[in-house]
Amino acid sequence: MFISRFRFICLIVLCLLLGAVIGTVYESLASGDSGKRRVRLSEMVAKLDLSNEQKAQLDTILEQGRKCMVDINTTYRSEFGKVRNTTRAQIREILTPDQRKEFDEMMAEQEARRQHQRKNRTPGNQAE
Repeated sequence: MFISRFRFICLIVLCLLLGAVIGTVYESLASGDSGKRRVRLSEMVAKLDLSNEQKAQLDTILEQGRKCMVDINTTYRSEFGKVRNTTRAQIREILTPDQRKEFDEMMAEQEARRQHQRKNRTPGNQAE
């Protein structure tokens, strides 16, 4: 019984961590570093030998795509939050009072790291 419960908790924690990693990777891809984005854009323009008109069209297309990615991220962020909160509540239900206290501290640290990451984004790179 203990091993099954332990495996279940490990699976839940793994899912939470995997979600955090996927979210972080997605946000970095969606928002991108504006400096890196400009370098990639310059490389594309040079390799494709785009005309000024094509460059303007490319800028518009990329900006529209970036806005869509931000919208999608914003939409699903709240859904991820709901799942995260439900999962945490279910985990808390199976823990002893001492374990709950430790778990709550772990989750508070995780949330503090998440807030710190959001706070330290430059204004042009925010995906929110």
